[in-house]
Amino acid sequence: MTPTLHAYRHARVIVQNVHTSAAHAALAMRTNDVGCVLVSDGRQVVGIVTDRDLALRVVAEGRSALETEVGAVMSSPLAVLDVDAPHDEAIRIMREWNIRRVPLTRGTRIVGVVTLDDLVLERSATLEDVASVVRGQIVEGGPARTRRYDEWTALGRRHARALGTKAKLLARIRSGAALASNREAETAAIIVLEALVHGLDDPLARELVARLPVAFRGRLAEGMAASRGAVGSRAECERRIARDLALDRATAAAVVRSVGAALSDIVRASDPVGRRLPPALRAILHDASPRDAPRARASRVEPAPPKPTRRSVGRHDGGRARASAVR
Repeated sequence: MTPTLHAYRHARVIVQNVHTSAAHAALAMRTNDVGCVLVSDGRQVVGIVTDRDLALRVVAEGRSALETEVGAVMSSPLAVLDVDAPHDEAIRIMREWNIRRVPLTRGTRIVGVVTLDDLVLERSATLEDVASVVRGQIVEGGPARTRRYDEWTALGRRHARALGTKAKLLARIRSGAALASNREAETAAIIVLEALVHGLDDPLARELVARLPVAFRGRLAEGMAASRGAVGSRAECERRIARDLALDRATAAAVVRSVGAALSDIVRASDPVGRRLPPALRAILHDASPRDAPRARASRVEPAPPKPTRRSVGRHDGGRARASAVR
């Protein structure tokens, strides 16, 4: 049997008159431990005011809470749902209207309110459902565009790109070494990167860290000063990876090669950073970047000169051969 919204019926629904002040509406929310009040004009419910509305449309705009009427800041028209409707229908209304609360009706009478939090606690709303409702409120139903809003939006995009770049790098490592998870790939990458960073002097180490995906920089920058001068080797990387990931030595060596190959777009044995690495560490990049190895020059074979023919001899020596033959 499909569950309905009967569980969210309330014996008393908080309703305020359209001329009630925002301050009294906030007091009613606190007294009744709710996040919204319905707004009526006479005997008809015409809107809803939430705690978010009071924060953004009263406080943020510098209005007086005692002088501002709820009718001026309410959300209207009102999206309602029959109390016999299933949970999925409530989620659909929330996604379409970019809201988190839906009043429930029985005929023409308001009998309750269902919220997104209620559906999450009942496990009727998935994480994707919650994300879509929240995203819709932020982008479409949220406050007007401001400089701070644009800054947060840009920060979110940069964070998403950083995670995407890190995920691509870890995917290359996993595919090359047949590791079971991104966590194992990240552990291997950090071990190799720490060895490379510690094998360089400070300016070049910082340059290498700056080339890495943002998601790796913080952890490596923290350990730069602590382990300065602790130069590792490829064999040491293999030992650490074998120990931390519980692998045999041959598999750990394959993981090191995979990490080096994944780093080939970031640092190569032939660039200024790679050339300053100790030979024991540069070998990781040499093995992983065969395109950096010097290519053997193809020997050029000069074509053999054509053998002179009787006709060509006569044509090129001005007829001397023919004249001598006559004599």
